[in-house]
Amino acid sequence: MLDRSTKQSAARLLYFDEQPSSCMRAIDAADDMRLPIETVSHPDALNDACRTFKPSAVLAVLHPGDMQARRVIAVISVAGPQLPVLVAGEVDISLDEAIGTDARALDLYVRGSVRLGGSLRDLQLALLCAISRLRGGPIT
Repeated sequence: MLDRSTKQSAARLLYFDEQPSSCMRAIDAADDMRLPIETVSHPDALNDACRTFKPSAVLAVLHPGDMQARRVIAVISVAGPQLPVLVAGEVDISLDEAIGTDARALDLYVRGSVRLGGSLRDLQLALLCAISRLRGGPIT
């Protein structure tokens, strides 16, 4: 059974994924954990979501080599420059040199990377990982 402590529920997670079906899965996973979540599937909506939802952190599903990933990083750096960001993908996104370079150039506070699996349980673990990394220092 997943922890449903008040510390966990105090966090508010903004989840970005270009695929609306993945956003729906994230909502289901977060609901089971009683985690407040807002999902966004288009970079243009990130600014409004940061302003209205006031997230504690951002979990962005990005794809290495994708120009959209660079755009998402740029939007997050403007919309929520002080927000800790965790990036996720089917592969280890931290291996994408261009994404790391962009994040550093924009002074975006990327806490680390998490690999997503295909099951709902894997997604819940990624969400828990995002929340747990909010409490610690930077991930190296």
